[in-house]
Amino acid sequence: MLKLTRFTLCLAAALCVASSAQAQMQWTVTGGGWTPFLPEYKGLFQTSNANVVEATDVFESDVSHYGGRARVHGFYDFVGYRTLLEVRATIAGADSMGDRASIDDPSAASQIYLSSLDGDNDLATLDGETVSTNLNADTFYHDSYIGLRDLFDLTDWGIGELTIGCGLSHMRFDQDLTMDATVSPTKGLVYQEDLESNFLGGEIVATIRRQLFGRDFFFDTSVGIYDLDVVYDGVSTTTDGGAVIDTGDVTSRLSSSAFTYEAAIRYDWHFAGALIRPTIGVKYITDMPSIVHANDLTTPVSLTTDDALLLEGGWEIVF
Repeated sequence: MLKLTRFTLCLAAALCVASSAQAQMQWTVTGGGWTPFLPEYKGLFQTSNANVVEATDVFESDVSHYGGRARVHGFYDFVGYRTLLEVRATIAGADSMGDRASIDDPSAASQIYLSSLDGDNDLATLDGETVSTNLNADTFYHDSYIGLRDLFDLTDWGIGELTIGCGLSHMRFDQDLTMDATVSPTKGLVYQEDLESNFLGGEIVATIRRQLFGRDFFFDTSVGIYDLDVVYDGVSTTTDGGAVIDTGDVTSRLSSSAFTYEAAIRYDWHFAGALIRPTIGVKYITDMPSIVHANDLTTPVSLTTDDALLLEGGWEIVF
């Protein structure tokens, strides 16, 4: 919370300085879609007998789904200087709409286990029983950035116009996951899990603007380094015959570092008297939190990290 407060104060101070100086302001608003390819969600496990647990997940989902995205991006151009003040903010969301699977217990020598998140209780299938699962995974995302850029005209070198700079950056992912598993005919288990990931750090950004095919094209790149702070909250509810027989609560934290690499392309297009820029981009994140539902009844849930990819596209309107 202290880090976020400092970041907010820095943003407010910079905007006050910009508004008091002689400057020209330009804003763009981008609307469109995105697809987050986040770490897979896996659960349930199977035993070949009462003592040996197979290291094979019998349910998994890529939790990657299409959603909406909006961004506000602004530049303050100080008159008489080549330095620009840059601010931006993004908000996005994606809804999984449900991933379903049906898993059969193949024989009397095999069992499928559904463990509570705290490991205090579990359900096991009988021969011939079927586990039916449904996963809903919703993702909310926002980011904010403030920094300075310098402008260099490299047209004579055949490169174009280059702006390059750095600044403070914050990203936040909030994942709500609900996994509902039922065992015919009466047993069931529900996981309700929340995964909140805060990335706080800095970005180096660069944009090349040049003429291609009679249009202005923009090639955007950035590299970020972040401190990652993850908070996990999970609640499991086990039922048998419609009655609740166990609830389990788990809270966990994870701290790590992460890098991001981003690239995007935009180009000028005039439509109905307005300047609109179609845009498409990709962001790679080296470390995103992942929930591990382990093949172990004593420690059934923990956190680790894996990489992630964000695909983004839309229309940028220039004001």
